[in-house]
Amino acid sequence: SRPSATEVFSGMTRIPATLPTEELVRRLNEMQPPAITAYPTVLARLAAEKTAGRLTIEPLSLNVTSEPLTDEARVAIEAAFGLEVGNTYGCSEGLSGMSRPGENAFVFADESCIVELVDTHNRPVGPGEVSAKVLLTNLYNLTQPLIRYELTDRFRVVPGPHPDGHLRATIEGRTDEPFRFGTVLVHPLVVRSVLVRRAEVYEYQVHQRASGIEVHVIADSTLDCAGLAAELTLALATAGLQGAEATVEPVESIPRDPATGKARRFVPLS
Repeated sequence: SRPSATEVFSGMTRIPATLPTEELVRRLNEMQPPAITAYPTVLARLAAEKTAGRLTIEPLSLNVTSEPLTDEARVAIEAAFGLEVGNTYGCSEGLSGMSRPGENAFVFADESCIVELVDTHNRPVGPGEVSAKVLLTNLYNLTQPLIRYELTDRFRVVPGPHPDGHLRATIEGRTDEPFRFGTVLVHPLVVRSVLVRRAEVYEYQVHQRASGIEVHVIADSTLDCAGLAAELTLALATAGLQGAEATVEPVESIPRDPATGKARRFVPLS
């Protein structure tokens, strides 16, 4: 029988996201958790294991945090588990928000912070526009005040009106540093927009090389690596980097920060 609602949220067990997929599956199958909160990239990998029959858990709720949840990942996760995914946002500077299961937009607790969505020149952006960054003023941390602190997350405001008056926005990712090749700058969106269209790719890390990029992927065995590399090469050329080479290499794991569990998605040349 399934646990009651009070039993579901009575405690939490942490499993490091840095573990191999096989070990994650083994521990989860052993625990049979009724609720899961994970990075979207990790939950997408678990969705593939669930579809393949190796993961046998039947959770009552799913929630993701700390990374952008792409439409492709959401579809794969919800299809595998038969549940809508909730999403949470939080930063150590004080801003927090949450989306309802199945919805993309976050509702932010903006009574605790002044939140300014701006472009690269700190000019306000309007509803429907994607900000280059967020300027955050914390209203409750009196020990260490933060005034217009710059967050590199990119928000898109959902047009209102909203009866409760709270900020509603989708998060379009983080403003990663562009790769510089001589006089040519390649924005991470050039690469990311190709990768997120591939449902077979669960997780990735892009390394800048002298001749182009090398992409490490955790992916389904059906991924056409040569075809993906060709798409990326074309994208680089379209962005102005003629003669560049893109390679795609399947890997078992991608390094994550041992303290936060997060992975760096774009790694420039040293």
